[in-house]
Amino acid sequence: MRRTLLSAIIPFVLLTGNANAEPCGAVTEAGECRGNVVAYCDQATMELATVDCVADVDPGAICMTIDSTYGVDCALPAAAECLGQDKNGDYVSMFCQGTNPGCLDTLDAQTCFENLGPCTADDEGTCNGDQLLVVCNVNQPWVIDCLTYDARCENGACVGAPENGYCDDTVLCDVGLECDTSGSCVSAVTTDAGATVDSGTSVDSGTPGVDTGIPANRDASTNVDAGVPGLLDTGAKSAKTTKPTTESGCSCAETSRPRSYGALALSLLVCCARRFSSRRARRT
Repeated sequence: MRRTLLSAIIPFVLLTGNANAEPCGAVTEAGECRGNVVAYCDQATMELATVDCVADVDPGAICMTIDSTYGVDCALPAAAECLGQDKNGDYVSMFCQGTNPGCLDTLDAQTCFENLGPCTADDEGTCNGDQLLVVCNVNQPWVIDCLTYDARCENGACVGAPENGYCDDTVLCDVGLECDTSGSCVSAVTTDAGATVDSGTSVDSGTPGVDTGIPANRDASTNVDAGVPGLLDTGAKSAKTTKPTTESGCSCAETSRPRSYGALALSLLVCCARRFSSRRARRT
């Protein structure tokens, strides 16, 4: 199934915490786990907000510490869909649980996998074999498996997608092909309006030939999924509170509660520009 892309990847903060109309007290923005309930101080209202990971996010989700700076959030189990949508329809990338987890993006789905991380922002756009690390969500990577697109990882993109294959700003078509508006690789067509050998004699009064041909552009991918990574910046945001609607044809965002980072726009050097277009916002 062809994905609908994440044109933008953003942190899991995708939900919107449930405000409890009570002061934060000793609870900070980083929050704390109360069983599998995330409790944190909503900086917009300065009131305590909570997210029930099991009821609001996924039956297998748990509350866990993502890192000492970010704090706690809900994390999904291995094999769970790690791409969801918040209440505004923005794509968000959720955190995963397990050993060095991350989100693996293939042609058919985006799911939590172990041993993909950890990562830092410096790792974005790098290849590990034919896997492309598009964006680092705090310390968990969003990785595209280029082979599932019949492509290879090269220079910050999946390169060499075949004719009729999926394409966007991160998955680029092979030489001689270009990405059409439907997100498929098609033959690049060059139109020659014809040249006149003699454009100035009484015998031949033809107009000089004009070549309107457009050279094939492997990187002329179009963001198929107006939802991500041409992800890269669709403004997906994470907000900690509402259960996301996952879609197995897409790509990314950041977290589950509204913190002050900004949207992790997976700008990925290109991609999710597809998916990810500008990837680097961090939650607000």
